[in-house]
Amino acid sequence: MNWTRSVIRVLLTLIVLALAIGLGRTMWDIYVLAPWTRDGRVRVYVVDAAPEVSGTVVAVPVVDNQFVHKGDPLFVLDPVRFRLDIDAARARVAGAEEDLKLRSSDAKRRMGLGGIVSAEE
Repeated sequence: MNWTRSVIRVLLTLIVLALAIGLGRTMWDIYVLAPWTRDGRVRVYVVDAAPEVSGTVVAVPVVDNQFVHKGDPLFVLDPVRFRLDIDAARARVAGAEEDLKLRSSDAKRRMGLGGIVSAEE
């Protein structure tokens, strides 16, 4: 009888402790999501913003707590890096076009030679 009573007391204590921990965790989550003061509640909406491309930020035309609308610039990235990337891409295109011209003229030359071209070529 005493042994059963001890087990019931331990189980009851563990259940009460688990409920207290669960209630404390719930209250903590509620306070973190919507903190309150004696005068009222505080609610904040924060939006993470990130550009679609990487780069160095050179200007931030908005200030803290400023209302912005869809389409308003939030930051300006350094355009020099993008110009360099565009120039490099144009250079690669020009190189590929020259390579195409060279290979086309080489193919025309080989076609004109008929069966004279060696097997290696």
